[in-house]
Amino acid sequence: MKALGKPVIVVVQTVGPMVLPWAEDVDSIVSVFMAGQEHGTAITRVLFGEVNPSGKLPVTFPKTEDQVGLEPIQYPGINLETVYEEELLIGYRRYNAKGLEPLFPFGHGLSYTDFKYANMQLQVGLPGELLVTFDAANVGSLPGFAVPQVYVTFPDAADEPPVQLKGFSKVGLLPGESKPVIVSVSIDNLSVWLEKWVFVEGEYQFSVADSSRDIRLTTEVQLPLSPTY
Repeated sequence: MKALGKPVIVVVQTVGPMVLPWAEDVDSIVSVFMAGQEHGTAITRVLFGEVNPSGKLPVTFPKTEDQVGLEPIQYPGINLETVYEEELLIGYRRYNAKGLEPLFPFGHGLSYTDFKYANMQLQVGLPGELLVTFDAANVGSLPGFAVPQVYVTFPDAADEPPVQLKGFSKVGLLPGESKPVIVSVSIDNLSVWLEKWVFVEGEYQFSVADSSRDIRLTTEVQLPLSPTY
């Protein structure tokens, strides 16, 4: 399609992820999912630059069909019995755990401007609360909304999938503007199921990212930080 000599933008309206084997042949792809009755107005404003998009993918788009990994035992099942053998390895967790390179990762989304994150710190907030603080800056030429995401990798003893989303924020920024961001992560969101919900002590990795595959800042910390956390 690029052979036409003109920019080609494809608007994809689906209820979920799909394979896009022609993705490299077009200049841009806009995913709108189920946008409702004002779909036409909304996408027109985005395409003509009246609105700067800030949405992030809530799912992973596979590069090939075999990346999905759906087996007959999972669907439709055997003798009307479905076995969820994937356990916790679903969605982006499976892609990360198995080293699969998706077409578009969970949390991905572009903007007409660019953002940078810096000065990441971990602090204790209220009892049972950890605060991830950092600065978000608009380093482009247009106003927009940054949507930084906080991911956590658990200690090996927790036997959890790597890189799990535990919080995010949305912050509006003018060109050249920087703002502090605080994302709260509770101890409940760091609990794992080992016959019961427990908190596993050890080294945790916290990351500030623009998607599940676009990690910008990372720090390690030994938890709990204090007896009150």
